[in-house]
Amino acid sequence: NSSAHDKNNPYAKGAGKTTCCGSISGKTAEVIWTLDITHEQYLKGMRLEKRQVVMPLPERKWGENDLHVHFLPGDKVLLGWSDNAWSPYEKRTDTLGKSAKQEQK
Repeated sequence: NSSAHDKNNPYAKGAGKTTCCGSISGKTAEVIWTLDITHEQYLKGMRLEKRQVVMPLPERKWGENDLHVHFLPGDKVLLGWSDNAWSPYEKRTDTLGKSAKQEQK
């Protein structure tokens, strides 16, 4: 999840939901993001702030090539690998309406 509307990042899509392509290696990730504000907050004097965290990369299984980055309240970041575009932390349904986890049972 790339939340940047960065003109220097030609791979950011629309609202910054996907970034492709890159190589990720090592045992840690440095995640840097900009805290967004509303127009009303700006008028009250608040300004954009950069945040960053260095954290361990989660365990990666063979075939898991998609790294999902979730930004949570309190400047918390959640990382997770998957073998497709679906986050391992989000529920989803297939075309039949069954959740993916139900199908695996």
